Amino acid sequence: PAKGWGRCVAGDAPSFSNWDEEQPDDDLGYQQDCASIDAKTGRWRDMVCVPLDPLSLDELSCLCSRGDASAAFADELKELEATRAYNQRLLKFHSDSCER
Repeated sequence: PAKGWGRCVAGDAPSFSNWDEEQPDDDLGYQQDCASIDAKTGRWRDMVCVPLDPLSLDELSCLCSRGDASAAFADELKELEATRAYNQRLLKFHSDSCER
């Protein structure tokens, strides 16, 4: 993985590899220790740990940290994927309601 993503919060090397093309990349030299899941593709991008749009359905979560953290990578992964699945169902519900 790119800079900063070599070790997870539990100290284990990450086995997850469903990154978007050329990700993770620490774009423009910013420290990107959070991840955003694309609701359409299910692929991940590394992000700065600040929500850019509070109404966005992308969920940011620190997966690998240079500081102290208490959650394990596997737990973070499950939580992110569950949130993504919930948001996809919510979008489908709203979309179906609008078509009626």
